[in-house]
Amino acid sequence: MAPRAVSAAKKSDGKSKQSAETLKRQKEVCRDHGVHLLRLLADSDGEFGSDELNAIMDYCTACLSSMKLAPTLEQRPHLARYIKQLRATENMVSKSVAQLTNSPEDVQSRFLKGCVAVASVHSDEVRPDVQLAVNRLSKEIMGREFL
Repeated sequence: MAPRAVSAAKKSDGKSKQSAETLKRQKEVCRDHGVHLLRLLADSDGEFGSDELNAIMDYCTACLSSMKLAPTLEQRPHLARYIKQLRATENMVSKSVAQLTNSPEDVQSRFLKGCVAVASVHSDEVRPDVQLAVNRLSKEIMGREFL
């Protein structure tokens, strides 16, 4: 192989390794910011469609952007696939609530706004059952009602 071809191959391999590491970090950030809880909420009506996925992606993008890890156009499909495959176990729910409880208030507020967005994708107003659920979760996480 010519020296230039080897150099280009090394650059390409280095980029894909960096991209894989970035994607791994993005998944960790989403996980640490309660994406499992949002996925569980999205599944609560028995359906998980593109509207719910988009609401969760918007939440993840906001979290990642705040940490200067905003997903690129190439990374978005990988994050979407990750979200689609998530299944919230009791252990993950407990960990997520504990992490959110110990997070700064702006992170908690962003998460609760994400809950409302996911639960309200098919409605222009917050349903009473969604308000009740978000406020219960808010009391657990923040010690006060959110809505």
